[in-house]
Amino acid sequence: RTASSRPSVGDYRLRLPSSLTADEIDRILASYQSPASGTGYIWISVGTEYQIDPAYALAFFIHESVAGTHLQWAGRKPDGTTTHNVGNIICAGYPTCYGRFRDYASWEEGIRDWFRLIDTEYIRARGIQYVQEVIPIYAPAFENNVESYINHVCSLVDRWRSGIIP
Repeated sequence: RTASSRPSVGDYRLRLPSSLTADEIDRILASYQSPASGTGYIWISVGTEYQIDPAYALAFFIHESVAGTHLQWAGRKPDGTTTHNVGNIICAGYPTCYGRFRDYASWEEGIRDWFRLIDTEYIRARGIQYVQEVIPIYAPAFENNVESYINHVCSLVDRWRSGIIP
């Protein structure tokens, strides 16, 4: 994807083509030494399927867990494996859980569920169009600094859309 074909900086609609290529996602994940490194093609494929810019999913993953590397991430298990939960999605009746969060068998399963959740619960059920409208519901103020979360996600997406990729 060329810089001229990327969605614009400052346009935070969810239903946009990808801001990133699979290779760029892989470079970003590798820069964090993420356990999800090498999964760029999954983010692109599933984002395209759901018509949601995968840059948002990646930015949520970075905000929630520093791309799966934060030592206090709820998705890190004592044996060194992870829940593959890119968005710290609460269990809420999901069949496999680790603590209060969903536990997925693979990165693809975890990435796919994040997109499904945003598509089903936010875009379709609530008519939400912008990432800034998702975050106060997704990460409510009683647990999160909502403004900081919004600013972090939007600044990461803007940086990537400006062509600044590690």
